Amino acid sequence: CTNTVQATGTSKIVGRGLITTMIMNDGTTLEARSMYSESTPGVLKTNASLSMLKGSTLVMVVKSNSSYSQLQPTFFTMNGTLKLTLTSDYVPAVGDTFTLWTVTRSFSGTPIYDLPTLPDGMYWDVSGLAAATGVLKITNDPAAGIGNLSADTEVDCEVFTLGGSKVATLTTEKGKVAQAVRNQGLNAGTYLVKMRGSNHVEMQKVLVR
Repeated sequence: CTNTVQATGTSKIVGRGLITTMIMNDGTTLEARSMYSESTPGVLKTNASLSMLKGSTLVMVVKSNSSYSQLQPTFFTMNGTLKLTLTSDYVPAVGDTFTLWTVTRSFSGTPIYDLPTLPDGMYWDVSGLAAATGVLKITNDPAAGIGNLSADTEVDCEVFTLGGSKVATLTTEKGKVAQAVRNQGLNAGTYLVKMRGSNHVEMQKVLVR
């Protein structure tokens, strides 16, 4: 058991175990997984509070419908980004349910969701995450799920090289992202574009010739 941990700057905390209090500030990342394997989920517990402040990122791993990252705090404030990663051996299926956190006292906050794209006809249902027992589901009902950003959604974009260097920022409609990136005067190559719209984030590859 470790006492209060406060992360600042671009700090990253990776692991599983028991902490009294944890505060993740803007720019920091908390990964609930094994220190030795990115594909092994972990359970992180706090005796008191876990605070994910605006600009922080919580990374959780799904390996199967029964093996995934979990949080067990007493108090949980979530105003950062929830980034979900799927291991290569996980096959999404309608009806899969993940209890990502179980809070014993109180939950508050408005998270941003950075969720991987699902196969056609499947949608992420995040309605159960705004609660002390935070449940994420896969549904086939587009009305219940957040789905993907529509083509006419205005998105704020960050453009990265495959090596991770940010080379441009821009705002446009999702359906016009590829052309907008090509208009940036970038060198020929493949770029990753992080698109943020409302409370949802998507990634897209763009080839510049």
